[in-house]
Amino acid sequence: MRKTLKVETDVLIMGHGAAGLFSGAILSSFGKRVMIVGEGATSTSLSTGNIVFLRNFDGNVDERKYGETTISEALIPYMFDEHLDTEFINAEIRAMTSFLFPRLNTCGLALNGSIDKNQVLLTNTGFPYSCTFAQMFASKGDLESTSEKDVALLGFLGYKDFDPDLAAIVISKIMNLSNISAYWTQISEFKRQYEMHAAEVAHLAHDDTFQEGLAAAIKDIDCDIIGIPPIFSLLDYQLKMTELEKETGREIFEVVTPLSLPGLRFHEALRLVARREGCRLSEGLKASSLRMVGRRAESAILKGRFIDTEVKFDCLIICTGGLLGGGLIANGNKIVDAFGIFQVEKMPNPIHSNTKHKLHSLVQMIARYGLKTDSSMHLYLKNGERLENVLGAGSVLKGCSFPAGLGLGGILLTAWLSAKNALEVLDQ
Repeated sequence: MRKTLKVETDVLIMGHGAAGLFSGAILSSFGKRVMIVGEGATSTSLSTGNIVFLRNFDGNVDERKYGETTISEALIPYMFDEHLDTEFINAEIRAMTSFLFPRLNTCGLALNGSIDKNQVLLTNTGFPYSCTFAQMFASKGDLESTSEKDVALLGFLGYKDFDPDLAAIVISKIMNLSNISAYWTQISEFKRQYEMHAAEVAHLAHDDTFQEGLAAAIKDIDCDIIGIPPIFSLLDYQLKMTELEKETGREIFEVVTPLSLPGLRFHEALRLVARREGCRLSEGLKASSLRMVGRRAESAILKGRFIDTEVKFDCLIICTGGLLGGGLIANGNKIVDAFGIFQVEKMPNPIHSNTKHKLHSLVQMIARYGLKTDSSMHLYLKNGERLENVLGAGSVLKGCSFPAGLGLGGILLTAWLSAKNALEVLDQ
């Protein structure tokens, strides 16, 4: 017979991605007892690790300001079925970044940018990528600031995340650039290695001899600024990249790469922030049931590998992700939440997109569904009743799932708002 461990906490957060970790860190900073649970890989670790608050970049650097849409226009109306004042949202974003960015920096991840203007960066596939705040060395590759420089893209034989030949061709055609060239090298540690993944590369790059070989390859390239794929984990990222610039005397930037090290860096930095603020992280646990009393949730049963845990709480925040994250599931021809008790809605309006191409119908379906919430982030039961102590954040919410939402920008903003409103619930 399985044993059941009993635990009490002020706030239980279901989901250990960006929304769960960030909302937990905020609440812990106010002295609240926070328990964060989740299992498996997160969407955060698969992301670009950069933050977007403006969108709809069309590829034209000179005219991009005319194609941008603020987060108040691109996300908020779809989440709450109402418009919130843009100045209010901008004030919340500034407060949020003032809280988060210094903490990320102390954990080894600096983000550069301005809330009022997007940067246009180069992706590993050669397409331009517009974001508001970027990781330090990705930000150095802003195509607007490098347009007058000779740019080299350096790939590593055996590392599958970046093909500089392809990237140079694509970005040159899209943005009519003639100052970008491609190079390849093979670091000694990469010999006899094929189709390496990011984690394998980061392990090899930890060795000092790797950096010596990379520095030698960079010195052989006669260009002003050199772009390389992600090769360093959070532990080494800022220190090793800075040392590489000093040793080579070149300006170096990192190409934006999803499904790779930047997303893992961002997730790991958020985990460190949450832990330092005092959150209890119980990864490997999955909620199997909720005990509801009227319009309040009182406890949850969490399934572990060997033991169950019953958690009693005063406030619950659902950050379990959308259809891709497992927070929503397909039940026949319906989309429902994992517990089958919350109200799920579909976005009535067309999805905003970063490109001019229509999204595949399956992706549209995934992006359009989410839990219904109001502007105070409270969730609703199927019968339409507003829950008193259950809030939501992240891509589980209607309108917040990428590509309907704004990626990490929308995720973090909803986590910030949810945590602020959770404090009000706890103080009642």
